[in-house]
Amino acid sequence: MAKLKYRGASGITELLDIGKIEARVAALEAANTVPIETYRSGWARYDSILPYARKCGRTCFLTGAVTNTVEKSITVDGEVAFVLPAGYRPNYTVRSLCQGSQYNRYLLTIGTNGEATIGRYGTSGGVTAYVGSFFTIDCCFMLP
Repeated sequence: MAKLKYRGASGITELLDIGKIEARVAALEAANTVPIETYRSGWARYDSILPYARKCGRTCFLTGAVTNTVEKSITVDGEVAFVLPAGYRPNYTVRSLCQGSQYNRYLLTIGTNGEATIGRYGTSGGVTAYVGSFFTIDCCFMLP
């Protein structure tokens, strides 16, 4: 097994097992990662791409994709698609420009209550999001 030479705060040199370090990092990541499972009516996860939130210190990373299960005309104000679980919510409003189906983009807005709103869908004006359109999620923000 590969070993890593490390000089601790006490000045003592130790040999650390890299396999154990990797296992510990994986366990910490799993403990701080939750799937996004609370969708509003007309929304669901896209195909097999499970959206999730991951905490790393005071930073939260969101990734994945959602889809509309009914045709939607998404306005400037938008519509709540999903809700983040407690502990993964910002203490300020977060806005991120994300990619939608084809050449369309949208504004993802996450409120302090965890509600994620999809708005301003289109390229230069509002367009209809047909059933099965995808809305990628890719943003990060600071946690309280």
